Amino acid sequence: MSSNYREDFLVDLFARMQPVTFPPGFAIANAAMDSDRLYLLKYGIVKMALPDGSTLGTLNPGDFFGENGLLGEATWRNSAGMTVEYHALAPVWCMVLSRVHFVEVVDEYPMCVHEDLAAEIKKLRATRAIQHKRRRIFLAPLASASVCRLGR
Repeated sequence: MSSNYREDFLVDLFARMQPVTFPPGFAIANAAMDSDRLYLLKYGIVKMALPDGSTLGTLNPGDFFGENGLLGEATWRNSAGMTVEYHALAPVWCMVLSRVHFVEVVDEYPMCVHEDLAAEIKKLRATRAIQHKRRRIFLAPLASASVCRLGR
């Protein structure tokens, strides 16, 4: 994106964000919910976990999640491409940008912004394809071992 538009674009995005709070234990995002918004954590602690509940890490003020949902990804995933859930560990305050508001802002800018976003979406899809292939390669021996153990 041209530096001429970058600051204005970010200001316009932030202007469309809404404050949202969550109580401790609340499921902010999980597999049953559409990945259609970006969360910018302003206060509190959020647990990032696998769907089975295994904790992958925590997010703190200044961290964010859901950015790939703005680019059209439907499932909540971390940067490694793993399906994840986000839960408030303490009272949480976030600024939230929905995909609808994101698209509205993008539509207000010249075509070069659209082209930059299209390039980012292409990169994201290529990354996800590589991650999917790596998971299949990694999990194949584990699946064979399970079958062998079950066959005994």
